[in-house]
Amino acid sequence: MPKYMKIEPAGRVTIVELNGLDDLRGAVGGCIEGIGSPVQRDVYCYINENGKGLGLTANRTAELFLNTIGVSLYGNDWISGAMIVCGTEPPDGGLADGEDYDVPLEYAAEMLAAWQTESQMWGEG
Repeated sequence: MPKYMKIEPAGRVTIVELNGLDDLRGAVGGCIEGIGSPVQRDVYCYINENGKGLGLTANRTAELFLNTIGVSLYGNDWISGAMIVCGTEPPDGGLADGEDYDVPLEYAAEMLAAWQTESQMWGEG
């Protein structure tokens, strides 16, 4: 099972294992919408496609992550609810085949460290 990075609206970042579309839908709370980066092609993100309509909480941490991988939101757009991040490249170095793979360690380590620092600052760790 691939390891995904889950970025929750409160800023909490965890590593989760998901097995298939149903698990992915469960992790974002509904139907999924994919977000790819034009710059960092080794990651792909999933959100709830109707997060705003369902009134899910805004996820500023996910928006910051998107900025770091070269994705800009337009106008007054925002991310609502949890965001799931996966890798797109096979671990054997082969060509990307459209499957989800483990989130690259450098992204996971950077986000986990940032969340830990922030949660300690706010006394939530």
